[in-house]
Amino acid sequence: MRNLSLVFVCAFAVSGALFAGESLILQVGENATRCDWELIPYETIDGMKGKFAHISPYAKSNSRVELPLKVKGRYRIWLGVVVKRWCGYVLHVKLGKEKYPVRMHTDFKIDDVAPENPMIGEVEFTVADLDNDTLVVRNSTGAPGGIAYVRLEKAEGETLLGRPKGGALMVATNDSYGIYNDKEEYFATFRQLANSPVGRIMFCAVTGENSYSVKTRSGTNEKFDPSIPYMREIEVKISKSCERLTAGNPNLLKETVDYIHSLDMEAYVYFRPGAAVDFRAFWGKKGDAERRTGACLYAPENRCRLWDGTIVGRPSYARKEVRQYVLQLCSEMMELGFDGVNFAFTRALPMTLFEDAFRERFKKEYGEEVKSKDDKRALDLRCKITGEFLSEVKKLLGEKKLSLTVLCSVARNREYGLDVKALAASGVVDEFIVDGEDFRLPRKITIDKIDFESFRKAVAGTKAVLRPQFTTWWNGYDTKNFRKAAEAGFAPACLWDGAHMQWTDWERIRRFDGKDFSAAERWEKAHPDSSRVKRLKTVNNFDILEYPWWLAF
Repeated sequence: MRNLSLVFVCAFAVSGALFAGESLILQVGENATRCDWELIPYETIDGMKGKFAHISPYAKSNSRVELPLKVKGRYRIWLGVVVKRWCGYVLHVKLGKEKYPVRMHTDFKIDDVAPENPMIGEVEFTVADLDNDTLVVRNSTGAPGGIAYVRLEKAEGETLLGRPKGGALMVATNDSYGIYNDKEEYFATFRQLANSPVGRIMFCAVTGENSYSVKTRSGTNEKFDPSIPYMREIEVKISKSCERLTAGNPNLLKETVDYIHSLDMEAYVYFRPGAAVDFRAFWGKKGDAERRTGACLYAPENRCRLWDGTIVGRPSYARKEVRQYVLQLCSEMMELGFDGVNFAFTRALPMTLFEDAFRERFKKEYGEEVKSKDDKRALDLRCKITGEFLSEVKKLLGEKKLSLTVLCSVARNREYGLDVKALAASGVVDEFIVDGEDFRLPRKITIDKIDFESFRKAVAGTKAVLRPQFTTWWNGYDTKNFRKAAEAGFAPACLWDGAHMQWTDWERIRRFDGKDFSAAERWEKAHPDSSRVKRLKTVNNFDILEYPWWLAF
């Protein structure tokens, strides 16, 4: 960190006295007018001292730090955050005059920092025109860590970043895991996305897929299984949380859609075919508890089966009852004002070929039992069933758009029940978002896995749009990936999950201008070190708390 000599810890009486490039550091412990968290003394290895506000993950959701900035003019605002382990955490930060905060995900991936050692890292909040504003910092659900100081850097002549000239071209997905606890958390992310090339948010309003891993109370990772009592208890808590939230606001999801529209962005509902949870209470639909949590889809006859008969968690689209259930959800979502639907067929596949319903359909079509998972007729029938279902969805949508998130090659999609060429030719699917992930391999996404040529050939002569999908927390949003996809003829990318971007990702993406990535590349070249980190010398043996997410509900 440069210019540490320019540290003022008392009231700053000479507003606007800084020159370009100079810094003013305001220590939280000595300058905050409100601090709802414990103040912990710290000292860095280079002698910087102060008290940081420890943000307990168990703190009340409205707890905060308020810090008067006491300056006028255009400034770049940096936050000195205290973290333990490389992954960072989430803060909600806003200037007092703003209605909603910005959601800051503070990732620090520094190889030479031991994970057990707490550290201070600087993250850039924004460049803003200040007039004695107050900075407000709130904790996010489950966020460990703290904030030590705010650094103000004179930024005269710098341009305030906003939506680029190329317009709103990109897409972002956002899970709904936290909105039933804290609406501001997600509205903050939407506001942040609106200040970028993102023009559509695909909001996962129906979630809870039961194929993901959760960290159990014993500390191990296990597949989600609703038959396990404490895992089922998680969903009950979620449902009750929804009920509490909707008691005073029966249309929270409608409010969410309207807010996205107010930011001049489209809102798509994002379905996971592997999902069995139905947060009807989330959007004010009343009904019995079993229907509200989607428990009916957990019935053995509605779930997928493996070749040996083993039941797996996700519901099977071979069952007419399951398809009708999802169509009803689509209909209800359209009533709320969504502009389209995306089905994420990368997140658990909807048929495994060996459910009773599929076997019965196969026997009806071909006059014999399905005997092999490699039978070409079984793969053809799976594509036919999925195609019939998507045709029903498209009919329900009318003029609204149907989008699919799919696997990395046309051949692999057909293997698992999606005939990209047929769906594009029929006009059923308006858009294919191609994920670089191969779900059979460790979850690391690289653009090199996407078979661009096979997709270009499959949709040639149709109106179907192709987009790549990149995921921030596994490989980051590297500009060269976006450029490579654009050169392959793909439309601007989908960002999954837009809520978890590092500050360096924001800086790059906000500089994209259509298919012009030069400004982002210049920024990358000028910032080879993605974050500035200062190791803590001591925090009085204080251990930053870590939070088991399932206790949040």
